[in-house]
Amino acid sequence: VYSLYGHMMETETVKFPMRLSCVELGQVLGVVGNVRPAPHLHLEIKLAGPDTPGPGYSWANVYDEGWRHPSRFIVNRQAWTHPAHRWHLTLNDPVGLPSAPLPVADFSLMYLDGRTLRLATYDGRVLWRVVLNAPALAVIESRGQPTVVYADGLMQTVDGDGAPLDSWRLPLNASLNSDETLLSVHTTAPDSAFVRTSQGALLAVDMAERALRWRMEDVPSFGQIQVTPTLVALLTHDQRLLVLNQADGALLSSAQLRDSGSLALLPDGALALYGVGGLWRIDPANAGGEWALLNESARAQTGGVNALTVLPDNRIFAFDGATLRAYASDSGVEMWALPLAVSGQPQISVIDTDTVLLTSTHGQIIAVSHGGQLCGAAQVYGDDRATLWAALGSDNVLRVAVGNQVLGLDWAAFSLPCGT
Repeated sequence: VYSLYGHMMETETVKFPMRLSCVELGQVLGVVGNVRPAPHLHLEIKLAGPDTPGPGYSWANVYDEGWRHPSRFIVNRQAWTHPAHRWHLTLNDPVGLPSAPLPVADFSLMYLDGRTLRLATYDGRVLWRVVLNAPALAVIESRGQPTVVYADGLMQTVDGDGAPLDSWRLPLNASLNSDETLLSVHTTAPDSAFVRTSQGALLAVDMAERALRWRMEDVPSFGQIQVTPTLVALLTHDQRLLVLNQADGALLSSAQLRDSGSLALLPDGALALYGVGGLWRIDPANAGGEWALLNESARAQTGGVNALTVLPDNRIFAFDGATLRAYASDSGVEMWALPLAVSGQPQISVIDTDTVLLTSTHGQIIAVSHGGQLCGAAQVYGDDRATLWAALGSDNVLRVAVGNQVLGLDWAAFSLPCGT
């Protein structure tokens, strides 16, 4: 792999190093050149042609031609030097995982990389690859077996080696204009899936019975979903909260939020909504959900991103866009606040009894103790399209997926400042 810098210049105090000479870490190689239309630096990361600058524009796929995204390349390799790094997987698809990987036996992960189904061992080695003959969206569990969900509605069960077993097909609509396809798959419980289609429908699928439970038309694209035994709550990308009947998909209520928000489940089965208006409880015992203000002081910032999780003892962790805050379970009083510089859409996960993990689509991985101490941090490259997933195995390895990276981090080393 080569790095090529262009539009650089020398000055009286900064001279280029001699050709083929070694350079030291941190050594200044030159300054940004004074070129048209304004001073700027040209940087390439490439697999060949170290002395030949690439074209400014190309009709061909630059990735296939041997160029790599400089920011992604550099940020990811910096993450690989983290003291807690044990292994990593780099997907061929630069966008990354279309859905969360499926944990299988012995801490292995089954996942999709473009049109390839792969299995990675507990230590990040790719054990096998199966090239799929059609686009797929997810690999999920059904009846205890991995099942590949294809965009055309095919549900293909596979064995531990990726070989196809039996299959069934989700019924979709066909119109004169186009055939309906699946766009996204969301799993909230074993053998249960919610699927959004290209015609704007939301499908509730019983994977165990291999049956469509219900179909709801005209559902906007959504970024969050939470499910109780009686309700399905969707937070759409245009900041609307839709509450559906879990039994038949009927729309029970709709609310337009003033700004972005976050959903979580409360230990008693109710929904929690966090946003600029405070922290709200939505009681599923009433049709459409009865709203009650749970904590008015817990407010997200206007125009930002936020995240929420609630522990089994009712302690609340909320990220308001700039600060991670913890609230007491009994009084709701703020216990501590930890400022964090996070970009992208954040997500808070409960990792163990002492730690929460804040990840973001822009690649941040931050562990914080329940007492508010920063335990560990790393970053890979990500963007707004990234899928977020994290799990701590009993082998004490934290597995994190962001963008086209899956990292295995030694949890003891990563959380060393907190001693967890």
